[in-house]
Amino acid sequence: MDYCNDIDTDGSRIFVIGSTKSSAGVATPGAFLTTQQGDWDTFIACFANGGNTIWATYYGGASAETESAGGIRCMGGDKLIIGGQTASTTGIATAGVFQSTFQGGTADGFLVSFDRDGHRLWGSYIGSSGWESIATIDVDSDDAILI
Repeated sequence: MDYCNDIDTDGSRIFVIGSTKSSAGVATPGAFLTTQQGDWDTFIACFANGGNTIWATYYGGASAETESAGGIRCMGGDKLIIGGQTASTTGIATAGVFQSTFQGGTADGFLVSFDRDGHRLWGSYIGSSGWESIATIDVDSDDAILI
């Protein structure tokens, strides 16, 4: 079962975020994560304007990144920003970010940045001890992230 939750384009490529329970047929060889990590994982995919897959990756940890994965936006400097929801305590954040650890509760939101070639740049939890999710995401003309 797969859900497409958001889509954006930089004019030459199409970027998609969604959620998947599929353990095969999602990630491309050499992707950031080529295997499913939990029951539900986020997927991020890049397509050429003609529809051919350029790259696709799973994103998540051992717990669920729910079927309501948030959004994806193209930013300046060939970067993507992705938001979603996770119950995973590992596999999401990188060092030196806003929140490098799961904050507790049912779920935390997450933000992750990839370059347009599919390499993760950084990831951060966004949450507290309750239930948080990033349902939509946008960037302004100065590339400030709006959630």
